[in-house]
Amino acid sequence: MCVLVDVLFQLFRLVASFTELDEYLKRVEAETAVTTVKHENDKKVVITEEDKKRKKTKGSQGVEKLKKVNVNGMAKLSSFFKKSSPIT
Repeated sequence: MCVLVDVLFQLFRLVASFTELDEYLKRVEAETAVTTVKHENDKKVVITEEDKKRKKTKGSQGVEKLKKVNVNGMAKLSSFFKKSSPIT
């Protein structure tokens, strides 16, 4: 059985030539390797001294007011999304 498979595989390789497919796959692989290198280089960000010296921007008035709110005794937001107990 194994000999038959080997013979059929050899015959198939003689009939069907995959050289064009192999060349195409090599070209595509080379192109994708080049584009991935370009994308990795684009992502690099240089932080300058001016960026470090900049003041952080304040939030809006509403955000600043919410920071001052007393939340003691208030239910946590996650408590509203729990399954309710069945009514008996």
